[in-house]
Amino acid sequence: MAQDEAAGEGDAGAGTRPPPGFGVRDGRYLGTTGRWWIELRVDAAGGGLLSADLHTVGSDRQVLRFSGRGTRRAPLTPRGPRWEFAWTLDDGSTRGGWVAVAPVPDVAGAARVRFLVESGDGGAVTTVVGRVVRSGDLLRDLGLEVEVEAGVVPLRPVLVDGEHLDVEECLRRTGFAVERVGRPSSVPVPAGGRWHGVDVLGQLHASMAGAAQASLETPAWEVHLLLLSRSDRPGLLGVMFDLGEVLPRQGAAVFLEEVRAGREQEDADRRALQLLLHETGHVLNLPHRFAVDRWNSTSFMNYDWCYRGGRASARFHEEFQWAYDEDELAFLRHGPRGAVIPGGGPFGAGTDWPPGRHGSTRADGEAAAGLSLWLTRGRGAPAGIGAGDPVFLEVSLANTGDTDVAVPREALDVKAGLLRILVRRRAEDATASTDGTAQPDVEAYAPVLHRCYALDSGRVVRLQPGESLHDNLNLSGGASGSPFAEPGRYTIQPVLTLPSGDGAEAPSLLVAGEELDVTVDPPPRAAAREGFDPLPGPGVRAALALGGTAGQPEVGRALEGYLADRLAAAAGRADPDPLVAAAQRLRGLELHRRADGDPREAAHLLEDALARGGGVFDPHTEEHTRRLAANCRARATGGTAPPRAVVELTAGDGSRALLPGVLRGNRAGLAWRVFAPAASLPPAIRGTESVGVSVTVAGADGLTERLRPRRVRLLTPPGDERPGVVVLELGRPVQAAASPVFDVAAVDAAAPAGTWDLLASQGLVPAGLDAPELDVAPWAAAAGAALAGRSPDDPPPVRLEHEEAGDVDGVALWVCRLLRICEEDEPPPFDAGRPFDPWPEPREGADREPAQAAW
Repeated sequence: MAQDEAAGEGDAGAGTRPPPGFGVRDGRYLGTTGRWWIELRVDAAGGGLLSADLHTVGSDRQVLRFSGRGTRRAPLTPRGPRWEFAWTLDDGSTRGGWVAVAPVPDVAGAARVRFLVESGDGGAVTTVVGRVVRSGDLLRDLGLEVEVEAGVVPLRPVLVDGEHLDVEECLRRTGFAVERVGRPSSVPVPAGGRWHGVDVLGQLHASMAGAAQASLETPAWEVHLLLLSRSDRPGLLGVMFDLGEVLPRQGAAVFLEEVRAGREQEDADRRALQLLLHETGHVLNLPHRFAVDRWNSTSFMNYDWCYRGGRASARFHEEFQWAYDEDELAFLRHGPRGAVIPGGGPFGAGTDWPPGRHGSTRADGEAAAGLSLWLTRGRGAPAGIGAGDPVFLEVSLANTGDTDVAVPREALDVKAGLLRILVRRRAEDATASTDGTAQPDVEAYAPVLHRCYALDSGRVVRLQPGESLHDNLNLSGGASGSPFAEPGRYTIQPVLTLPSGDGAEAPSLLVAGEELDVTVDPPPRAAAREGFDPLPGPGVRAALALGGTAGQPEVGRALEGYLADRLAAAAGRADPDPLVAAAQRLRGLELHRRADGDPREAAHLLEDALARGGGVFDPHTEEHTRRLAANCRARATGGTAPPRAVVELTAGDGSRALLPGVLRGNRAGLAWRVFAPAASLPPAIRGTESVGVSVTVAGADGLTERLRPRRVRLLTPPGDERPGVVVLELGRPVQAAASPVFDVAAVDAAAPAGTWDLLASQGLVPAGLDAPELDVAPWAAAAGAALAGRSPDDPPPVRLEHEEAGDVDGVALWVCRLLRICEEDEPPPFDAGRPFDPWPEPREGADREPAQAAW
């Protein structure tokens, strides 16, 4: 039996009276009956909560565990003081019951307890009677392992109101007795200097495997944290993995250099500590506060950029309390063991946050006017989805109103939390699962990876009327498995929650997207006859959902074995196979990411994936896979990579041209203009005064933007009759590589006379972009084929402005003016020389529309 660490400070010895209600002092109590192990947590001062864990080992050597929670409400009567309890089993099922607690006379810190757990099937109840002894003030144990990347400065304590705070102290105030676990070691710097999500998972798995005292498949009160430099995703602050059967909710990574960039040391340290407690909260199953409609929270789990609906970041830090909210504290201290313990239930399971629910399947709230949200399947996709096949969709958001709307750049990233995907099985197809339990009507898809982003002006997209954003969804598997595990008809609906920008009345706006109907076919009979299971195992499913094996050799071998079996089962047939296509794409992605990978082989695998897909890849995934394959092939051959932008020009008679575009940012890495070669313009477009124009930009972070330029100019070099360059001036900037300094002094009469050559000579555009041998047609064609479905409206006509470049010196100054890198010349009039502000000001008064208030 555990000993009372506060001996001599018991209720009587300390001369204090126990809080009314429970009759025993707050703290953690431990004991055993010889068969049952008991842990009791008394928290009268922290909201009047009482909780307990009971477990025993049955005759079949299986652990039976009950985790219960009650309150300080009036005890049950008439048979003495008994408090009503809600018990949860490890499988998530619940039972009723009660607990009685009474102090042991003349024994400081001891209590007698009696527990009753009702039967789930109306049979005999379980009763446990025993004595427990107080072990201390703190209610739960927590081990903490922290590993730091080589060269990264570790986290320093933060001075707050005269006290030094660190992770351990903040968790102690939360109610955890924290102990450092593992052996401190240095994490090697990744190849290329930045971390990819799959590489982070591989490092986390390796660190945990090296430090673990037991199987990683067994839940344990341990949190594993990696302190790393930067991710390959700009603005990414931290990640938490939730791979269900493989690695559920056991560790997270924080990118300290991203947090510290551009900040003074004191401010950087404060924000880094906040972030560490934020990611620790995720590992312990705490959601973002905005996900449960707590926009006004000053918890570790809220973002400063969405506090009170946005525009209140400074106020958030002024009012920050360095603590979790009361309902979060109650969950961490008294929530069901399986829901809180790292490695227990999937993220979101076993939690209940009134009035909503984490992973909520509701789609209500104040509607955001002027925004349209929808999903798109792959071109040529069959009507039905094969059992076990991957599910790739494109998610799109368009501004269909008449005012600008600003949204976070990561709004369509389902792993970032603002976007939810609701999956509903048709009622007529819904049946009980194989274990006889009823299936939920609606399930919120739970991703296997959770990302936390910073949001500043550079991470905000100001959508103008008619513009749209596009990203991909990989619903092949989630933390709770596949949402399409059973054959039948399903409806998929995207739901997006956005900060309003004005939280006085309604801090959030909601966009309920269009529903997409899909049918999941039963497994083919041929597969059963051949003795081949078409469904991949847990490790392969997790790898397909993540897009990588995370450096785990056993997963890589399982993937290769499954792929070989799948191909053998096809018996040489060349039919499209979505699972083979997804596996080949995964292999190509991994080979591309490896520092010693063969780019030619990576290109081959990616191209093979596209050829085998049979419509499994949505337009967004198809385009970016095609573009990556072209990049790999260009790297292998020394050629030029495909452009990031495609320009679509449409004349009044229907004539259409697709041009490869070049983005060149200013010194801040923002591009206001797109350059495209005009040599291939059809005569019908060159001879008209106005054309329909759209620009599709494939972002390095995976986001695709479709923009409408304000103005299109055709630049004719000296002595030429045909335009040499199409210049599209955008209404807002897009992210691009920072431009080099244009050397005006190097431009003289001996410089090339051609405008495009002049740009290339200064490194502003790739040389030979308009050369015949450069094959950009496949990617441009793929992008062009998707343009029609990416915006509800046709591109508006834009007047063409023909402009003579004049002499070579004039061209140089003109380019400087366009790129805003020459201080000797004025920027274009519509820029007005002001820094770009992505946040539209909300209108005053009651006539303000929600779309205009969206930041």
